[in-house]
Amino acid sequence: MADQAVPAPDATYRYRCTIGGETVAFNSASGLEMGVETIEYKDGLGNWFQMPGQASAVNITLRRGAPGSVSGVWKQWAEGVSYDNVDKRDLSIA
Repeated sequence: MADQAVPAPDATYRYRCTIGGETVAFNSASGLEMGVETIEYKDGLGNWFQMPGQASAVNITLRRGAPGSVSGVWKQWAEGVSYDNVDKRDLSIA
């Protein structure tokens, strides 16, 4: 009996995202920047300085996921939202 190889994702899927323990392939990812607020500070001599403040939240958008692999993640997320139980998970994008 021949070994059944798992087909590799199409070359158009450029990003591999690991959500929890599940890996999903996506074609496009945006919002991969770090946002930091700027605080302006004036000292007693009249000099103005800018310092980094708190990190701001970013919105990551993943587009055109590989068919079949997204359905499990989507199902878990949709079920959690419908029951008002949204759990946070680690996300790794490569």
